[in-house]
Amino acid sequence: KLINFTVVPINPVYPASYTVTYQGKNQDISSKLENLNVLGNYKKISDNHNNFPVYRKDGTELRLFQDKCGNWVISCYQMDGEGTIYQESNASPTPIPQKPWKLNNTSKVIIDFSVTPNNQQRSPKNLNNFDEDKTTNTNTLIVVAITVGLLTMTIVVSLSFLFLSKKLSKKEEEPKVDENWYYGDDYDDNDKDTAIVDNNDYYE
Repeated sequence: KLINFTVVPINPVYPASYTVTYQGKNQDISSKLENLNVLGNYKKISDNHNNFPVYRKDGTELRLFQDKCGNWVISCYQMDGEGTIYQESNASPTPIPQKPWKLNNTSKVIIDFSVTPNNQQRSPKNLNNFDEDKTTNTNTLIVVAITVGLLTMTIVVSLSFLFLSKKLSKKEEEPKVDENWYYGDDYDDNDKDTAIVDNNDYYE
């Protein structure tokens, strides 16, 4: 059995505001909530508490925030352990819709009490988005690798062609020696007349 098991979003969405409502028919609870003045709209403010955003009810000092125990609470004081109404949220980055809220003094569950998010500021990145990002990065790396490989091959082929061209050109410039000519010890490169005309003539 898993106790206090929670799945926490990797990239949570923090709404711009929450609306706190009660739709139950319990008159005692309704009167209690009315006296506490907790119902209404809570807007996100610049404060943070335990690294989570804080929401304040319009025109009041009532705050909606997460305390050090990981519970989301509604309280006049932004302090741990001072929640008038709380939800055992197990450190969820936002209040959990399916979880009940309780009165702090009595720990009684408030049926039909809800804290509803409004105007989400951005779309969350779920695991599928992360997989898409990884796929995009992988594809980009593949394209870069292919491009670098093609450029390298082009450079190698160009250098090889240039080397062969120079080698062939050099070979064409070398003097051509006729195998039928005999060149004696006194042969001068600049004087072809010093060579015996033909090996066959020489040996005759």
